Amino acid sequence: MANTVTFYLQEFSPSVPKQVWYSVTAIKNYDNSTLSDMDLQKNEKEGAPERYVVALYKYRKQIPLDGSFHIYGDSDYPTIRNINDIPQNLYPHHKLIWWYLEKFRK
Repeated sequence: MANTVTFYLQEFSPSVPKQVWYSVTAIKNYDNSTLSDMDLQKNEKEGAPERYVVALYKYRKQIPLDGSFHIYGDSDYPTIRNINDIPQNLYPHHKLIWWYLEKFRK
């Protein structure tokens, strides 16, 4: 199993271990998360999508629910009209981050 996770090829994403590392780091830095982490177009640092999900969770009550907010800041993704719609529209590994935050950061 470790070999599968370590050597699983990703076409456009970092390797699975890097994604796990970015996710754990983003969760650990929850308190340092800022609104600017929600702007993926301006944030091209490694682990930015994972920091985005943490910021999205942290600032979820500040998201406009008028249909103007797109997941991942991209008009190709769904708009959000209800906070409860957010997790189902995230990438699978980002759903796991959201689940963890809901479970342990309420």
